[in-house]
Amino acid sequence: CSLTCGGGEKSRSRIIEQVAEHGGKPCNLSVSMMVNSCNNQDCPTEATDCEFSAWNDWGTCTAVCGGGEQHRSRSVMVEATEDGAACDGLRQEFRKCGTKPCEKKDAKFPCLWDDWTD
Repeated sequence: CSLTCGGGEKSRSRIIEQVAEHGGKPCNLSVSMMVNSCNNQDCPTEATDCEFSAWNDWGTCTAVCGGGEQHRSRSVMVEATEDGAACDGLRQEFRKCGTKPCEKKDAKFPCLWDDWTD
């Protein structure tokens, strides 16, 4: 859990093992990461500013050619309390990758996910 009190987050993610090709069913990128709450009990009251974790490394590109996306995330390590400053910024970032054109093939390949990480 990202916090010991005040409502933290625990996340898990997975990457695509096989990118959909030539009409195969594509992966839904919105299910590449799951975030659940944890340690929701109140913290002792003291003004504390919000703090983000460092960014995770960029994930594997969803395509080797034809255009894909990479994803990285960070979590709130310390929630702001009472008079503390709230977190300001994104928790997830996406960028384009694998933009070279693909060679045409006859076979259709559906998307395949790898296992969830904890």
